[in-house]
Amino acid sequence: MTYNSNTATIPNQIRANESHKQAVAFMENFHAKEGVDYSWIIDYAKLLWDERNAQYKMLDEKADSIIKYLGGGLGLFSLGVLAKVDPANAYLIIWALPAVICALLSLYFATKARGPNPVPTLPPVETATSYAEKEKGQADFLGKWHVACEDFRLANRDKVRLLEWGTWCYCLALAFLVLPLVVAYLNRG
Repeated sequence: MTYNSNTATIPNQIRANESHKQAVAFMENFHAKEGVDYSWIIDYAKLLWDERNAQYKMLDEKADSIIKYLGGGLGLFSLGVLAKVDPANAYLIIWALPAVICALLSLYFATKARGPNPVPTLPPVETATSYAEKEKGQADFLGKWHVACEDFRLANRDKVRLLEWGTWCYCLALAFLVLPLVVAYLNRG
């Protein structure tokens, strides 16, 4: 799911963000000045866009890793526990629940991070064409680049937050796996 940074489809969490508002204000107020070389800034905007896009893809890969490893591990763990349950050790299922709940939460956050999240796109060609007709059109277009790059940064920030929660839940799930082992050891007998 994509959105154009200059349309009403911008997600509320980005539209309400102060950085987005400042970027829009910059876009609305920026006009290229005569005699100023903006070519390096145009190159910088392109590099920044590529960097934001690469970050987004990397974050998707991290979410995929959590989903693959924890999803498969949780399935195997659940099958292993169920295969060994009998009336004498059924209480161990209760002690395994915190690990399972944390694993499910981790999968939820990773899936939410990996899922179809709104991501900005550059303005359409039609918009760029209208700037081409201006004398300093490419430089004036920098305001549009700025909003798109800033919105991409905010989209990545939201994805990072979900992955942080997913990673913490992943770590907690692993830590809670000790509970059934300790309880089983203490009740051996």
